[in-house]
Amino acid sequence: MIDGFWRGIFGGLLGPAISRWLGRYTFWKVFFLTLTAIYALMFLIAGFKFGVVPAIKTISAIIFTVPGFFAPAGIAAALAFCAFLGATAAKKKE
Repeated sequence: MIDGFWRGIFGGLLGPAISRWLGRYTFWKVFFLTLTAIYALMFLIAGFKFGVVPAIKTISAIIFTVPGFFAPAGIAAALAFCAFLGATAAKKKE
C-alpha cells in the first residue's frame, strides 16, 4: 500500500517535471554526467568505508567487471531515454 503511494508521488508529481528538465540537455551529456556521478558516488562511499587508497583498488576492481560497467551504463542509458522522452514531449507542446 505504501509502495503505491511513493510510486504515485515520484511518478506522478516529480516524473514529468524531471523529464522536462532533462529534456533541455543533449542525451550524451545526460548519459555521461549520470555515468560519472554513479562512479563518483561509488568512489565516495568506498572512500569513507575503506579509505582512499583501498577505495581506488576496490573501485577499479569493480569497474572493470562486466556488471560493474553495464549496470551503471544501463542506469545512465535509462535516464538518457527519459531525457529523450521529455524532449519530445516539450517539442510537441510548443
